[in-house]
Amino acid sequence: MVCLESREEMPAWKWEIEEAEEEGIVIMNSWGPKAVFSEASEVRGLELKKCTTVFDSEGRFNPQFDDSDNRSVLADNAIIAIGQRGDLTCVRGGTLKINPGERLECDRETLSTSREGIFVCGELLIGPASSVEAVRDGHRAAKAIDHYLKTGSLLKQPIVELPTLGELPDDTAQKIKKQTPVNIELLPPEIRLKEFSEIERGFSEKEALEEARRCLACTTGALADEAKCAACLTCVRICPFNVATVEKTAVMPEEKCQACGLCAAECPAAAIALKRFSTDKMKEQLQDVLKGFPEAGGTTPLIVSYCCLFEVTSRMFIIQKSQSYIESGIHIITIPCVARLSVPDLLLPFERGADGLTIIGCSDGSCLYPTAEDRLLLRIRQAKRVLEEVGVEGERIDYWKTEASAEVSWTSFWEISRRKLLHMKGEG
Repeated sequence: MVCLESREEMPAWKWEIEEAEEEGIVIMNSWGPKAVFSEASEVRGLELKKCTTVFDSEGRFNPQFDDSDNRSVLADNAIIAIGQRGDLTCVRGGTLKINPGERLECDRETLSTSREGIFVCGELLIGPASSVEAVRDGHRAAKAIDHYLKTGSLLKQPIVELPTLGELPDDTAQKIKKQTPVNIELLPPEIRLKEFSEIERGFSEKEALEEARRCLACTTGALADEAKCAACLTCVRICPFNVATVEKTAVMPEEKCQACGLCAAECPAAAIALKRFSTDKMKEQLQDVLKGFPEAGGTTPLIVSYCCLFEVTSRMFIIQKSQSYIESGIHIITIPCVARLSVPDLLLPFERGADGLTIIGCSDGSCLYPTAEDRLLLRIRQAKRVLEEVGVEGERIDYWKTEASAEVSWTSFWEISRRKLLHMKGEG
């Protein structure tokens, strides 16, 4: 493969280059084509010239060559893969207008061109860009065409510019628990050379969930309600990432906040909420499962179980267990980190008629958030004291750590809690 760019400049990921070389492809960096050798109308090789620079001082694509530095390469075929713009040969001389940048003139919001009924997307609209951007514009064009065919009018689709967060600050990154990416197996190079099967086997469900767990939940963190915030500094004191600050009210910058939820759980004014899986969402789930509770006074203990979503390795496990355990009085609510549960969250099941609460957290040492487990244990003890003050046994709240995986240990934890409650009723 002849490439104008140096290895460092190549518009390819490191792993793409490595996979190509595994298949025996020789990459010739900093060379460009000068001529194609042929014999009897068949390709016999290429003459190359040295590429000294690819971009000019302003970063524009403007390759320069040393015509005195040449070399030849034998070849049976030559595939030309140069240029990053559309071929407009088929529309030249027609009614479609072409702008000086060799793109079709169009309305960026409606994607309509100078000729009615013709729409544009991809590189003919925005120039060289990523495949993801081309897919986005393809969706927009499909909507525009569908609307035009149905109504005869143009559909305005304002361009939405997504905010750019930039790099995570070093002082925050240093406090984040590092997790090893899941490596995907590839077909051996000798097989890849012989067929066109997918070279990556893809993630298993367990691997996909493990990889998803590495997500830092950017921009989905905490928000403070200025009307409720008392600027008490609690969030500043307990934030494990030193993100929270207080000016007139609490501020958790979205480019830093890791959405652990500890500040929301500890805020004495209940002034902090999370953008993703807020406490309100958890309460809605609790309300839904409590609708299925039998009338109080039955022989089956009614247990709400808050469980760490990060420990699940199979969605079917949650679906099947949720359905099968309802009959035995156990109602499961999965939460991305049970450490975001506040004392009111821990007491709410009892207010709604539950006999017990089982909390199942991460396996030992696997929690993503520093100090999270210790703070949750303090809140559990506080909730137990509140129950005891009103004459309810504090031991109705159980806390467990996942062992091995949810599938391995959660069922046994629920059974232990159920038997204990039966014993407290005098039926065990």
